Amino acid sequence: MLMEILYHITMGLIACWKACTWAVLYVIDKPIRRYVIRCYKESDVTIGGTKPTDIQVHRPDWFYHRIAQNATLGLGESYMDGWWDCDRLDEFFCRTIGDGQFKKWDYPWCRLIQYLQFHVFNLQTSKRSWEVAEKHYDLSNALFSSFLDPSMNYSCGFWRDAKDLTEAQQHKMELIGRP
Repeated sequence: MLMEILYHITMGLIACWKACTWAVLYVIDKPIRRYVIRCYKESDVTIGGTKPTDIQVHRPDWFYHRIAQNATLGLGESYMDGWWDCDRLDEFFCRTIGDGQFKKWDYPWCRLIQYLQFHVFNLQTSKRSWEVAEKHYDLSNALFSSFLDPSMNYSCGFWRDAKDLTEAQQHKMELIGRP
């Protein structure tokens, strides 16, 4: 009971901290942009450049703040949200990771917040695993049948020579059943 109360207080404080830092980062927008641009230039990546390893930012109003606040997680999530793109992601990450760019964004306060969120208040307990399973898997068969094959296999199929999902699942089951 006490841990749950502490958890909610801590998560509330973290949310307040993130909102405050977001506001501060918004105020110092230009220095943040210059810093991010300079860091990537050191890895031979130009924001808005023409090389396949250059990134194209589609949401400059938020992109730089997200990186400044959430470091590499912010970079990855902003990519998934469509805020930036790159023709050669593999080369982009090879250059930036190889040059240690991720270390420049490893702020002590980010580490403290991650420690609190994921170690002190680790939500992946055996008790919670039942709750998570119920929320994600105790759903109607109508939902699962909308994207699974008729055998309701909840894993990928073996697609070599398969014409559809049902055939790919049959191939997988045959492959697994071979001696």
